[in-house]
Amino acid sequence: LPVYAGVLALIAGMTGGPGAADPMLLLIGLRIPFDLATLQPQAVLAQRLSYRRMALRSVVANAGAGVVGIGIAAAGAPMIGLIAYQAGQSALLFLATVHRTGALARPRLHRDCLRLLARQAGMASIVRLVAATNSYVDQILIAALLDTARLAYFNLAKRVETTFITASASFSTILFQPLFAARQGAGREPVLRNGLATLVLVCGLPAVFAAVNSTRLVTLVFGARWLPAAPAVALLALSGLVRALGGVHGALLSVSGRNG
Repeated sequence: LPVYAGVLALIAGMTGGPGAADPMLLLIGLRIPFDLATLQPQAVLAQRLSYRRMALRSVVANAGAGVVGIGIAAAGAPMIGLIAYQAGQSALLFLATVHRTGALARPRLHRDCLRLLARQAGMASIVRLVAATNSYVDQILIAALLDTARLAYFNLAKRVETTFITASASFSTILFQPLFAARQGAGREPVLRNGLATLVLVCGLPAVFAAVNSTRLVTLVFGARWLPAAPAVALLALSGLVRALGGVHGALLSVSGRNG
């Protein structure tokens, strides 16, 4: 959270001083401690294969945060409503993960475990950094090359790609990694095949449908003004599918200690 605040301050200095949105961005940063605190109990639920609880917590978090955020926005404060939705989603997800599950452990520093994990944790952090850069740096680069309207079309299409990547990441942490961890050697091959088949169904069918019908979908959902975004939507939908399928192999490499 301090790093996030520092980056915001650096950007404000580079762009001519703090703007009206800066305090709002700091409030969105409250997601960081909640999301990090959720990782440990989520891992316990995944290890138990408690898929019902993990599915319900997402429904509760999205519905609860949506009600609060939309309510605040309808009352005349749309920016605060958006922030309440973003921060509330993480807070409710944490509470729904730990409530009456016994999954939350007291934080303790185990130096012996830390030494064993340090190498893999360091390389895993690099993997995540590369993944985050791969997901977002294109928007930064393209912003310098395109006019505002065409950048908006690209950003709309990017949301489609991100949808598939987000779904794949959820499957990886909740399903694929626990199953890979429970098996060794040749026993992991069926999990790999089933994982790819699952994502072909979950992401593949929507991606192909979006690519084939991009013109109609964009017109239906966003209106005819956004029709020039249709080719980008088709391409990034297929890109999202490819990256989603790669997430299965990423889960295998991570669990088998091959982050390097």
